[in-house]
Parts: sequence; C-alpha cells; structure tokens
Amino acid sequence: MFEKIIVIDDDSTNVEHVTAILEEANYSVKYLTDFSKIYQILSEEVPDLILFNSKQTQTDGYEKCAELKKNPIYKNIPVLIICELSELDCISIIAEAEANDFVNKPFNKEVLLARIKTQIEIKRLKEEFIEVTEENERLMRILSHDLANHLNGILGFSELGLIQAKDNDRISSYFSKIISITENTSELINYIREIITIENRGKRIALHSRKIGDFIQSAINTFEHSLQNKQIELTITGMEEIKDEMILVEPVSFQNYVLNNLISNAIKFSYRNSRITVHLEKNEQVIVLMIRDSGIGIKPKTLEKLFSACEHISTTGTLGEKGTGLGMPLVKKYLEKFDAVIRVESKHIDDYPDEHGTVIILEFKHKKTDNIF
Repeated sequence: MFEKIIVIDDDSTNVEHVTAILEEANYSVKYLTDFSKIYQILSEEVPDLILFNSKQTQTDGYEKCAELKKNPIYKNIPVLIICELSELDCISIIAEAEANDFVNKPFNKEVLLARIKTQIEIKRLKEEFIEVTEENERLMRILSHDLANHLNGILGFSELGLIQAKDNDRISSYFSKIISITENTSELINYIREIITIENRGKRIALHSRKIGDFIQSAINTFEHSLQNKQIELTITGMEEIKDEMILVEPVSFQNYVLNNLISNAIKFSYRNSRITVHLEKNEQVIVLMIRDSGIGIKPKTLEKLFSACEHISTTGTLGEKGTGLGMPLVKKYLEKFDAVIRVESKHIDDYPDEHGTVIILEFKHKKTDNIF
C-alpha cells in the first residue's frame, strides 16, 4: 500500500513539480490550495504526512497548522514545511506552526525525499509504541483486577478466621498478619492502577474550576475522627479570605489522592496533643495551600527521594500506623497534571529536637475555566 501525502500549495507549477517527485518515489498524493481545507480530506482518510509550501504572506496557514497539531486526533501527522526564507527564519516558522521539520527552497530532490521518509518512519514508530503501550496497559488492568479479586477473597476469609480464632492468641496473630499483608498488597495494586491511569498518554483528564474552601471543608469532615483519636488540634488560617478562590483540578483525584493523602500523613506523623495548621493565601501569581505539622519530620536523605516512584519509602507513624510509602509519588504526578507545584520543607526530630515537623506547600495558578489535558 502506498504511503499517502497531502501537498498544500496554491501554485499549480509547484504542485506539479512536487507531485511528480513524490509519485516517482511511490507515494500517493493529494493536493490542496489552502491549509484551511485540510479537514475535508482528513474526514475521509488520514495521510502519512502533510507537505506544506510556506509563503511569507500565508501566516494564517501557520495558525491552521498549529491548530491541527493541537488536535489530539491529528497531532501525530507529521507536517513538513517547504520554506523559501533563510534557515533561521524557517526554524522560527516551524516553531510557530508547530511543524515537524522543513526543507529549504529551492530544494534538493534527495533531501526532500529523505526528510519525508524520516518523518513517516518516526510516525510509524510512534504508532507502534502507542499500540504496545496500550496492550501493556490493558494487560496490567486485567492482572490488577484479577489480583484484587483474589486478595479480597483472602481478606474476607482471614477476617472470618480471626473472628473464629478469637480465643487463640497465636492463631489470631497469624490471621492479623495475613490481613495486614493483604491490605498493603491491595494498596499497592490500587497505586499501580492510578499510575497507569495518569500516565496513559491517550487518556485525557478533565480539569474543573472548584472552590478551594470546599476541598478543605471536606477534608476536615473526613479526618474529624482521626484527629480526635490522637487529640490533635486542626487550625485553619486564611480560610475566610481565600475559600471562594477557584483552583483548576480533577476534583475526585485532588480530594482523595492529593489533599486527603497529605492531611492523613500529617496526622500519621504527628504526636498526641499536637497541632496541624492548614493555611491559605494568595498573591498575583498563585493560590497557596500550606499544611504544617510538628511531627517526626523527614530526614534529608528521605526527603531527596520522597517523590520517586522507584523508591519504596515507608515510615511508621507515631502510634505505629503503617503505610505503603507510595502516596507521595502519586501526589506529585497528579499535581503535575493540574499544572500545580508541590514543595516540602522538613526538620527531623533527631536533628531538631525542639522545632521538628514538616511543611507541605502547594501552589496553584489562578485559573477559572475548565479544561481537558
């Protein structure tokens, strides 16, 4: 099957010349006189490459090209620009048009064909990579689902066994260990699922503008019991001034995997009868959310690896609370999707016995419109 190329040029002489070269090289060619008509052809078939003869007066063509490259359906179609200007100007043009490459005019036939071949090969390799990645993602989802089902079965029978063996301390301890291991493994599977979801380059995440105060209030309600159990005072500052400010996030994942995770960690690593402060403020550039505790703190070497998905960093809480050590990499990945920034400052109790604790700082850009990434 011939590889398909669309030539866009309003000069019939140029079209005839380029078409002859391409057809001689066994390419199937269609041509247009205007880039704005490209969608008429794309609705019928997707080409392997678009060859656009740029002219200094056709700046709207660059805009249409950039628009096409932003479209998730067509962004992988390579665009090669034939440019009549200097090499530096041509580089500027392909940046403006978000094209893939250019060839100077008058062009050498061999150079033109070589660059076309290169761009089509890159497109083919990308498509193969996407296909393999999607197949791996499907396999991981199936495996995660099946493993989760088996673990739920183990957990259910273990809990039943623990009830039945309540008078036998030794057997009860075995069942308790099985339950603990099973719960940790389930958390690991959920973590893998989430990583697959947010790293799936084909999945778009719908971001919505929501009031930051609503997320804070929901977190307060969620952790009211945990705070009471450890007799921790939760102080909210700046809430009245900032509560109606909008942040652009995916609401469910921000609430559960980001904010709740961070507050849960603050509670986990805080001592009894201590305080956690959630502070809100804003400036011209960002809305700032800070979570401060006076807990154990984080050692410098651990802080360096805190967001690494390759490192398994698990620390026991002040009352022996367990964790997988996988939460912070997930927090970072989601915040990157939200175009937000996270910083962590911490002093470990071993190094600072009188002023230990951790401060988590989140920064969100001022945005009020929904978007999809």
